[in-house]
Amino acid sequence: MTDISAKQLLPLLKEAVNLSQSDPLEGSVESIRSYYKMIRQFAAMADTYQDLVPQEYDVMSVLELAGFIVDMEIEEFQNMAANLPSILDGVILQYNTTYCSETGPDPSWESVIAEISEDLPAEIDLTLNSQDNLIFEAVTDLLNRYPETSVLQNLDRWLTAHPEKYRNAMLLTQSWHFPKCM
Repeated sequence: MTDISAKQLLPLLKEAVNLSQSDPLEGSVESIRSYYKMIRQFAAMADTYQDLVPQEYDVMSVLELAGFIVDMEIEEFQNMAANLPSILDGVILQYNTTYCSETGPDPSWESVIAEISEDLPAEIDLTLNSQDNLIFEAVTDLLNRYPETSVLQNLDRWLTAHPEKYRNAMLLTQSWHFPKCM
């Protein structure tokens, strides 16, 4: 995947918000609201911790992107989230939503994910460090069970293809260290 700057991402997000929503988001109202709340909390932290933004980044662009996200209404978030994959497929992503290797989903994934999910919180509270630790433990468990990069890439795609089936905390595990297909 190509790296993208905050300056490049902002117009794409604005475009995604303003497009007609082709396919509504799948998933529970609760999970969509949780993601909305979480992304706005992360964006709000950008202003507070702007002095920690690495020197090679354009701080003003990061803060502008964060401000856009903080000001976003839930309806705009839903529209953006539904349209962004289509926009990114044509603009940024250099791979399709196929499995990275020639093997498809592993039959063990369903039971492993169910087992790991038991220890994860039903709702995410970004103020609780204990939840961060639980997610980190889940990531570590997945990395130990599936040490091959291609398997983790496929697991990532499999999880994110069916977000309504899994706890938000389980979906967060895939964003930690799972490399994307190239």
